[in-house]
Amino acid sequence: MADAQLIHQFWQRAQDDHSAEVIAQAVKELTARSSLPSHLDAAIVDELPEGSGVYLFYGENALPIYVGKAKNIRQRVLSHFASDHASAKEMSLAQQVRRIDWIETPGEVAALLKEAALIKELQPTLNRQLRRNNDLCSIVLEDQGK
Repeated sequence: MADAQLIHQFWQRAQDDHSAEVIAQAVKELTARSSLPSHLDAAIVDELPEGSGVYLFYGENALPIYVGKAKNIRQRVLSHFASDHASAKEMSLAQQVRRIDWIETPGEVAALLKEAALIKELQPTLNRQLRRNNDLCSIVLEDQGK
């Protein structure tokens, strides 16, 4: 009971000393922080680049489970773990990730192309949209001699 009373006293003091907007902003910032999965080394965050590129999430084996692209690799990777409580899909991903790799690219278009190539080549289980499509068609242009 002493813990509950102490929290109540703290909350009362915070409301006396700060406006509701300041408290709401502080709560929003604190709850929006990413929570890295426990099986990932926290030092990986410092290594993540802030440039554009492709990132690969690996599970327990050597095959990637997810490939994504980003304008800012660090921000995008951390965003996967910031919302892990709000989405069952993100929570499942966070629970499976054991390792993260990345490939930096010169720009956003290069990242998009690299992501598509890696998904088609590696076929990660959690990427469904860019996988191989057997229903492809092509157009052949013939020179009519004109």
